[in-house]
Amino acid sequence: MPYRGKIARYNQQTVCERHLESHLVTKTWTAHYNGNVLMSVPRRASLACDAVPTVFPDCPPYLSKRSTTVKRPAERQLLAPAKRKGAPSSVSNNDDDPPNCHMSCDQGGYLYPPWLR
Repeated sequence: MPYRGKIARYNQQTVCERHLESHLVTKTWTAHYNGNVLMSVPRRASLACDAVPTVFPDCPPYLSKRSTTVKRPAERQLLAPAKRKGAPSSVSNNDDDPPNCHMSCDQGGYLYPPWLR
């Protein structure tokens, strides 16, 4: 790794293998040529393009703790508002009448309010 104030060339930059996870380091070279598979072992191991040093064995454990991945919240279902005691009911029990709604259903089955149509 380059020192402060010095610019290292691409082929001179090195990282110790013990600071990388094993799936990020490639120790073989393969190529396909005329239906044949060519394989060799280069002098130096190569890194994956997204390789970042993540393992620091000499550091205290609180500095090299792996961060947890953030899980996406579960999709929430839209629930009807809870009824209050003593509040007049505005919903009629007659199922034959269509609901009084000012929203339109466009292609795809999504409901859009009038100002977004």
